[in-house]
Amino acid sequence: MKKLLKLCLLISIYVVVLSSATFASFEDVEGHWAEKEINEFRESNFVEGYEDGLFKPDREITRAELAKIINSYMRYEVSGEWKSANLEMAKEKGYLTTGKADDKISREEAFVVFARLMQLDNVEYEVSYNDSDSIDAWALPAIKSLSSVKYIKGYPDNSLRPLQNITRAEVVTILYGYTGIGGVDIDVEEQGFSVGYLSHNEYGIEYVEIDDELEIEVGDIIILAATVSNDEEIEFEIVSGKEKVDFDSESLMLEALKKGKVVFNAKTSNGEDKIKFKINIK
Repeated sequence: MKKLLKLCLLISIYVVVLSSATFASFEDVEGHWAEKEINEFRESNFVEGYEDGLFKPDREITRAELAKIINSYMRYEVSGEWKSANLEMAKEKGYLTTGKADDKISREEAFVVFARLMQLDNVEYEVSYNDSDSIDAWALPAIKSLSSVKYIKGYPDNSLRPLQNITRAEVVTILYGYTGIGGVDIDVEEQGFSVGYLSHNEYGIEYVEIDDELEIEVGDIIILAATVSNDEEIEFEIVSGKEKVDFDSESLMLEALKKGKVVFNAKTSNGEDKIKFKINIK
């Protein structure tokens, strides 16, 4: 994969929709440093509370809980007993392959999970955490990649604490930064139906609208996205140029394989709105 900082590599479709639904926040996250991220994940049905209705943000997360949040966030379809089924899906997708359901997971182990999930390339990036010398060698490439795109930044004292177990709140905030949920700089109500892709900028995630044609290079990987001001689903289809890209229609991940033009249609499920656009691969 080329140009890690040019194009945001994501694995799920993020259709930004307006909703009039309201969700009660978790009682135990009020005033918490991750309150916003946790509550927005709850609104998106990416997280659930415990039987007592609490989220317990500072509790160390188990492998099964981590897999459940990731699978919900990625919209992977999971069925069966929740612990075993979510771990089986994690193994199938390749982001978490070892450990027992109730085992806690260290921060550096979780960072490797996230790097695999996001399919981040190894990068030459100097990490300068106060405790960088405590990072295990097998986790260092993942930590460099996540640090380079600012998905992890360390604690206020500039420590990373790689051997400490990761908490539920920390997991949510890392995924929140990855998806940009609540952080895409766009007024959906004014935007209406449009197509584009998600890209990094210096502040986080940016939605970039495709007016008519998008120019990328061979080896670039992008995720197509859309905005819609109602509850309609969005469908993408290739009109021509299928042989020039590897396109996953479920996750909308596109990899440019060779030079040429690819023509797409995007339409709402009710058939009322339709947009044709081109991707020019250089």
